[in-house]
Amino acid sequence: MNKTELIAAVAEKAEISKKDAEKAVKAFTDAVAEELAKGGCLPARKDFFDNKYFEETPQYQVLKEALDVSETPYSLKYDEMYTPMLEDMQSCLNQQMTPEEAAADISARIDAIMAE
Repeated sequence: MNKTELIAAVAEKAEISKKDAEKAVKAFTDAVAEELAKGGCLPARKDFFDNKYFEETPQYQVLKEALDVSETPYSLKYDEMYTPMLEDMQSCLNQQMTPEEAAADISARIDAIMAE
């Protein structure tokens, strides 16, 4: 389901106009993005970076720019690899490890997963 389909479904289920449903969906996604930002979580969508919490942190802006050129990797083990990447990126952004340490740890953890 894409955003347009979601808005249509919300409008139908809530018996409201599509314009009001669009406002409701935007308010919901904005609230989720803000809560993620407050907690130091990383969004996977570029538009979630557009709020005051992410804009105040330069490290987040680098990730936002990376989403412009990134591609989702294809692997049957991607779900297993995603967690180490997310955990280490969050640790890096929360200054619990350096970017170099995070990259090295992610690499080692993914290599172990792929070797299984």
